[in-house]
Amino acid sequence: MPIDTRPRRLDDARMPGKPDAPFTVEPPVAQRLAPPKPETDLEALRAAPAARDRVAVFVCHGMGQQVRFQTIDGLATALHEYAERYQKEQGLPAPPKPAVRVAKLGSKELGRAELKLQTSTGTRTVHVYEGYWAPLTEGRITLRATVLFFLKSGWQGIRMSLFRRTFVRFLFGGFVSWPRSFRTPLIFLLALVLVSALIGINAVQAAVLLAWIGRGAPWLPATAIPQVTEDLLWLLIPASMLTILYGTRLLPRWRRGETAARRAIRRTLDALLYVGCVLVAAGIIGAASLMAVHLERIHRAPRVVVTADQTASATPAIGSGATGRWTARVKAFPWWTLVWIAVGGVSLAARWWILQFLGDVAIYLSAYRVSVFDALRDQIQDVCCTAARAVYEHGGYDQHVIVGHSLGSVIAYDTLNRLLLDEAMEPEKHSVRARTRGFITFGSPLDKTAYLFRAQADPRSQLREGLATAIQPLIANYVNRPEWVNLWSRADIISGRLDYYDERTDPANPIDNVVDPFATTPLAAHTQYWRGTELYKRLHGMIVT
Repeated sequence: MPIDTRPRRLDDARMPGKPDAPFTVEPPVAQRLAPPKPETDLEALRAAPAARDRVAVFVCHGMGQQVRFQTIDGLATALHEYAERYQKEQGLPAPPKPAVRVAKLGSKELGRAELKLQTSTGTRTVHVYEGYWAPLTEGRITLRATVLFFLKSGWQGIRMSLFRRTFVRFLFGGFVSWPRSFRTPLIFLLALVLVSALIGINAVQAAVLLAWIGRGAPWLPATAIPQVTEDLLWLLIPASMLTILYGTRLLPRWRRGETAARRAIRRTLDALLYVGCVLVAAGIIGAASLMAVHLERIHRAPRVVVTADQTASATPAIGSGATGRWTARVKAFPWWTLVWIAVGGVSLAARWWILQFLGDVAIYLSAYRVSVFDALRDQIQDVCCTAARAVYEHGGYDQHVIVGHSLGSVIAYDTLNRLLLDEAMEPEKHSVRARTRGFITFGSPLDKTAYLFRAQADPRSQLREGLATAIQPLIANYVNRPEWVNLWSRADIISGRLDYYDERTDPANPIDNVVDPFATTPLAAHTQYWRGTELYKRLHGMIVT
């Protein structure tokens, strides 16, 4: 008999035969356990794996509308699934079902997931916590402020790339320089052109809306509406193709057991998506350029007085041949209205995405300059640091692993730095360096933030550079750094290798930059780390080895 996979109603829970939940709910607990006193030398701690029986994983989520405990759920569930496969391959007993619990660590109440993983030397008790900061940024920034932030950052990146021969940063007690890359200004320039083109298209869209509702737009004659509608087809056609490709992509269902045929289909779809992204970018620039040219020609042409009733069927001042035939179709049928409705829907979706995702980035990173968001950035750091500090001080764990995705990797980096500073001031209280087993970043923009915001500083401000490094123990001394793994993908425009956090020659404890083999889909690669196995392979290895 096939299994009924339809969702049950709440009252179905009282029916006989209710399946068991894949987890257990444990009663709340309050604990104030003194942290263990391990060896102060990190190498000595790694040499005694049998003593590390209690492990805490602290994860910082990325940008967007994250729901409380969603990050714990995703990480703990996938880690448990990976552990099941690993222990089966090693001939070890299967791990028990995960449990969830609310724990009071000192004065801080935190939700956590509890796992028990088997190793060749015993059992590891793993508790997964999260640094939850999403509500702090909700509705705190406008679209204008977000766009201006990225425009200014892009311009600073272009200036840095063109007018300075090297990129210089103070690391590990000295200045380290990297040669100028000629590809960097081209990337920044393309980004600026795309953003400017989108601003222009939205401005025309707003003018059309004003003309449509009868308010009028002085710089947009009614005769221009059919022409700019025709220009939008250069954007809508490739955008529709790209939407269909993303809608039919089946990669999330193939996380396990990818066959050769599925791998070939995945690579073909990825190649088509790359082409689609290029066509959409070209369509944005092309549509904005055509609009500018046609509007300029219409404004130079003799003016024709057009009534409001004639707006929908207005004859454009230019157009002949094929263009004229297309224009005749536009003015003969009211389908241009549907085109503008579609453009309006895309614009609203883009506005929501920019505010919910890029707005978080602008709020947190703009505080590196003089910004009204400086206090909000401090609140985000305080929330995550307070939770992480409670886990370190009152959890009684033998080792800790810090994990951060996307913007959460920047927050996790700042959190770990603050904890290390606390330890430097009160060494008998925290033991952060010795008990931090690893640091995992994935989809991380840390290299980009280092480049952009170092570019905004005066290159002669050497004391400022020294102070900026002093509050970042992870780049002040390699002794402070745990094992650091960075997962990135060439298909993820936000992530990248972390090169600006290590010495260029003979680093003592370099970052392990790993290309995630599953994150291969353009744009969507930024979230595909969660569905792959590389993240959980690395995390599991830090816990059990």
